[in-house]
Amino acid sequence: GYGVLSYGCFVLATLHLLYRPVFRIAIPVIALFYLAWIFSADGKTFLCSLGNDLRTVFSSAPGFLTGILLFIFITDVVMAFVPETFYDALVYHLGVPNFYLLEHGFAPLDLIQSHYPFTIQMIYLIGLALHGDIVTKLTHVSFLALLAATMMGMGLRFKKAAWGLSSAVVFCAIPTVQLIAPSSAVDIGVSLFGFMAVLCFLNYWEGNEQRSAWQILSALFAGLCISSKYTAVYIPLILFAGGGVLLMKRKSEARAAMPLFAGSILCTV
Repeated sequence: GYGVLSYGCFVLATLHLLYRPVFRIAIPVIALFYLAWIFSADGKTFLCSLGNDLRTVFSSAPGFLTGILLFIFITDVVMAFVPETFYDALVYHLGVPNFYLLEHGFAPLDLIQSHYPFTIQMIYLIGLALHGDIVTKLTHVSFLALLAATMMGMGLRFKKAAWGLSSAVVFCAIPTVQLIAPSSAVDIGVSLFGFMAVLCFLNYWEGNEQRSAWQILSALFAGLCISSKYTAVYIPLILFAGGGVLLMKRKSEARAAMPLFAGSILCTV
């Protein structure tokens, strides 16, 4: 979802259609479609499944871990309402997309970061159009919430629910994570996309159903990761190396899988 929003903003910026009314109409419409899905049969089934999974996770470990995680997110949400002071955010994570918003599209700016708009910066553009830096900071906190949920989901996936919750608590409690989580940085979003890319690749590696879909999803998340921060280039490189190892181990499938492997590289790019 965040990837679609990011590239949607990229298209609008290319067409010089970055006007606040566009976002103030489009985002509520998208929210209404989402609410309609939530109240549909599929949405209710999803919510029931989600509730059961959460009960399984939180009941699998000592209650103090749940309390710590809850405390962390409460403080992060509160801190998100504090005015932005993070240098990187003020200069280019928010400064550059705000300039695009003022110019209604991509425009030359004497700042090197403006020459390559990043994925998460495009997402922050939506927050700036709707309200300001508070929305962008809450967006970054939502990245952390999704990352923690993914860790817990991975624990369920491998029948180790307590380990998933423990991993989420340990990661969220890292001082550096707490320093940047309630800010308009990009690092938590990069971590989320990278983790999702690895998780999808693991599903592909294990030979689950719809293997092709898992490989393409892994490539797409890897692309979102590197397009959010270039120093994350090691994520797709490791995944491509893993894909090469898998093809060598399964030589009988190698020839048939080569077009898919090439397509994954294209999706990442």
